[in-house]
Amino acid sequence: MRGAIRERLSGEGSPSDARPLADEVVDKMSLLPAGARLRDLPPAPGARGEASGAVQWPLLQVGHVFVLPGVPAFFAAKVNGLVAHLVSGGAPVLKRSASLSTPEVELAPLINRLAATHPAVKLGSYPSFPPQPEGAGGAAGGGGGADAAQLERTLVTLEAEAGSAAEVEAALADLVAAVDPAAILKTE
Repeated sequence: MRGAIRERLSGEGSPSDARPLADEVVDKMSLLPAGARLRDLPPAPGARGEASGAVQWPLLQVGHVFVLPGVPAFFAAKVNGLVAHLVSGGAPVLKRSASLSTPEVELAPLINRLAATHPAVKLGSYPSFPPQPEGAGGAAGGGGGADAAQLERTLVTLEAEAGSAAEVEAALADLVAAVDPAAILKTE
């Protein structure tokens, strides 16, 4: 971001009497929140001039939140560009999953290791309890059937941008290699 600020303020279209900014000013202007991403979005179709993004500034994204400029003309141009980007599907995401018959609490240390080993991959885990037939055992059934831990299933999801396909596949392979093969119900 620092380079983009310097280039913009010293490049074509900047005032001829503009003074160079002190390093500490540029440093403060280029601070970004932790986990933020800069998105270079193309200008919206049919947009013109600086407000259109002809002078391209990246759009700041933090999680699912996009930070937009406050100047109305720039705001409108970035919203239009963002809408065009989202409607076109944005960056493709690769998703894989594994359905396991292992309780989520037992998988947590493994999922933490996978997250550390494969930082480009977003991992999620979701427990589920298949419905039991009426009259089946367990706490709700009132009989001597399987307990909840034996019925718990966990869906583990692995996601990354399409450019990280090999990383997602490696994380899935590590997951499958680390669990009991009998616990793997399905991978997709």
